[in-house]
Amino acid sequence: MRKFIYSMISCLLTTTALFGQVRFGLQGSGQLATIAEKAPQGQGLPNSTDYTKQRFGFRAGVMADIPVSEQFSIRPQLLYSVKGTKVNLGDLLGGVPTGVDPNKLELTLNYNFLELPVLVMYGLDAGPGRVVLGAGPYAAYLLKTSSTFDGKTLNDDLADEKRLDYGLAASAGYELPMGVTLSAYYSLGLANLAAGSATNIPGTGSVANTGSAYHRAFGLTLGYFFGSGK
Repeated sequence: MRKFIYSMISCLLTTTALFGQVRFGLQGSGQLATIAEKAPQGQGLPNSTDYTKQRFGFRAGVMADIPVSEQFSIRPQLLYSVKGTKVNLGDLLGGVPTGVDPNKLELTLNYNFLELPVLVMYGLDAGPGRVVLGAGPYAAYLLKTSSTFDGKTLNDDLADEKRLDYGLAASAGYELPMGVTLSAYYSLGLANLAAGSATNIPGTGSVANTGSAYHRAFGLTLGYFFGSGK
């Protein structure tokens, strides 16, 4: 019993020491996002690669780094993230009508999320700092959607949208002792946003999404952990 008590006290002290080293910080990212969509088979509809391209968005928020060992840590983040895609309506509808400027047929879909990635990080000493690799799941809640067309932005009705997104994320970067971090990341959405939903396209009405659609994003992050060192 005494050994058990000593072991529990030792574990408690170790855990307290580790959690006493928890770091908190801020981060901001620029990201290229798109929606990978596949049309239903046998209906002659184009896939998203035929009429979409990446749009520039951003994400920003707070993060924590919870050490588990000298090399490993858990890094939860709470972020405001803007994703979406750009749609070329001319390509989607099979061609540009005569006399219409193709540049005015671009529709930007905006998806604003509250996003929670939780990554397992591995750090390896390199030069004055360390290389840090991370991977783990993320969950996101849709706060707002809007469509920008011909210079005008309209807020969309969330009733037809999937509010919950989830998937996997991976990152690779470098951290300096004073707390500055620079990393690249990729997020792979696994929630099928098209199931039972529809897309409102100006001038054409509502188009049912009966295939599959998933968020994708790649970006660069600049962050800073407070109290990391001199």
